[in-house]
Amino acid sequence: METYIRPKRSFVAGTIFGSFVFGMCYYISSYASPFMEGSITHATAEIIEQDTLHGSHLESERDGSNSAGVGTNFPDIDLTTMQCPTKDSAVDPSILAQLDCKKRLPHVIGIGMAKCGTGALSFFLTSHPSLVHSVPQEIYYWNRNKEKSLEWYRDQMPISSKHQVTVEKTPSYIFEKDTPARIKALMPETKFIVMIRDPIVRAVSDYLHQQRVAHPRFFIPRIVKPGNEPKTYLNTTFEGSVIKPNGEVNTDNAILSHSAYVLYLKKWIELFPRHQFLVIDGDEFVKNPLPVLQQVESFLGISNYFNKKIIYFDEEKGFFCKSKQRGVGTVCAGATKGRPHPNVDDDVIRKLRSYFRPYNTQLEDMLGMHFPWS
Repeated sequence: METYIRPKRSFVAGTIFGSFVFGMCYYISSYASPFMEGSITHATAEIIEQDTLHGSHLESERDGSNSAGVGTNFPDIDLTTMQCPTKDSAVDPSILAQLDCKKRLPHVIGIGMAKCGTGALSFFLTSHPSLVHSVPQEIYYWNRNKEKSLEWYRDQMPISSKHQVTVEKTPSYIFEKDTPARIKALMPETKFIVMIRDPIVRAVSDYLHQQRVAHPRFFIPRIVKPGNEPKTYLNTTFEGSVIKPNGEVNTDNAILSHSAYVLYLKKWIELFPRHQFLVIDGDEFVKNPLPVLQQVESFLGISNYFNKKIIYFDEEKGFFCKSKQRGVGTVCAGATKGRPHPNVDDDVIRKLRSYFRPYNTQLEDMLGMHFPWS
């Protein structure tokens, strides 16, 4: 006669409860907070992996190994220049699948320098069908919002297709000491665009800008302790702001130090390969933006869109203009940008040239470039 042992109800209940608790713990641990201080969590790593895969797809597409129309049912449609449709657009589902429209981390970041033409560059680049820009363009993720998650950063980006390049620019990034290492850890393949110009011209432009928007405290002389970052100081004139009463250059004024580009760019170049940087002379860009825009296309590996019909100088308006992507008409740069620069005392210019000369030489040696204002 076979004997059966009936388990006690308490034992069965305990076993079920234990299994439930173990399962919940495993589930929670698998989906941890998307961003934890000092570590890359499962969710963050997944975000990075997705965007890394997207980057590899972009390279193959730009090399022509996956050109539009090949292996698809739409040979007459160039997917590389097709925008992601709005929710009300009627687009074939097969095309939508190939576009893979979603928000992505930026592939290229404009990190500086302020008052060197970054806004004008963005004005023209927004016309390129292969580029999508964050709105607003300056997200401040790597400095003012660095406590937020990488997922938050991605959510600030526009929807893009897998054929497009996402762009963000925040010129103040270049001044942050820990930003290069943080980007290197989380987004090591990121490309960077840096705009510089004649350091004296940049300083004058910065002075005019700060004078217009600055807090009254900037007009009070402040003592900067050795080792501390320079502070912005404004006088009623540019000369009075950058030259001390004793005739020496006011090296503690951030208006000047921010034009010593090598001091800030060096830490970026030391962490990332040189080929991930495009350094643009803003003065050359102002004279003729077309060659620079074509240089950006080559740097990012996107299609050749800019030409003399798209970008041209309007003799009547006195500005460089761009033809609109759709419809009739043009939009011109410069109508709302720039302020007349005051004439700077010749003796002050000589002192500033002497002050910037060693920094310019170091910059040229580091970048392997030559600048006419150096």
